Amino acid sequence: MSTRVIAARSCAPRSRRISCLNCAFTAREWRRSLTSTEAGYFEEQIVHNRSVRRGDYVHRSGATLMALSIINSGFLKTFLTSSNGNVQITGFSMRGDMVGLDALGIGIYQCDTIALEDSRLCSIEHSRFEQLARDIPALQHIIHQKMSTEIVRGQNVMVSLGTMQADERLFRFLLDLSKRFAALGCAKERFRLPMWRREIGEYLGLKLSTVCRMLSHLQEIDAIAIDGKDITIKNVPSMWQSVQIELPVQQISRLHQTPSNFLQEAV
Repeated sequence: MSTRVIAARSCAPRSRRISCLNCAFTAREWRRSLTSTEAGYFEEQIVHNRSVRRGDYVHRSGATLMALSIINSGFLKTFLTSSNGNVQITGFSMRGDMVGLDALGIGIYQCDTIALEDSRLCSIEHSRFEQLARDIPALQHIIHQKMSTEIVRGQNVMVSLGTMQADERLFRFLLDLSKRFAALGCAKERFRLPMWRREIGEYLGLKLSTVCRMLSHLQEIDAIAIDGKDITIKNVPSMWQSVQIELPVQQISRLHQTPSNFLQEAV
């Protein structure tokens, strides 16, 4: 894997008028919170279409936060590496997700972030964004929403690692990805996993052999179909039933208390 770090472009005035057709910074969730004047001024500050090749670092842990970025296309992974070399993936990011929110507090990235596939990011200088946020309070609200989403997702992962058996972790991981792709207007039943099985394990705290075994089992019961990295969710109730069968009796009662809309949203 390449260890090259792609430095963020400076937000030089000559770059500001270069735009992209589907910039995630100017998507509806941003524009609906701003007036037309605010939106226009904000867009002038954005540097569009920073390319990051698969395997390249977006940033490294310990580096200074220079710019806030949002994913316009592609897929990233964020991870921590312990002193003994163990890797813990802390998140997978896709279109519309902001990159490096962990650095907002002290101005230093706490994790490494790498592109899992060729990606494009749009960025704005951190110092410039701070000034804009003071002038346009709605921007602060949007950032708070983004941070809240990341915090909740992180909390869900912690709950998964601490209380759920392996099968349920994978089940919820697939359904969460399904919902995230659906929110982007993609098919929620069929999507591509840009990460390797090993990386799924590093995220969910599972061995590679366990991830492979569980995916094979879900395919055997016709709950999912696998074609390389393409996943088709065919039968959510069967997936859920499989999880309950695999769990010890004391945890089945907790699963029965899962809100019904969890399944309804996923089907």
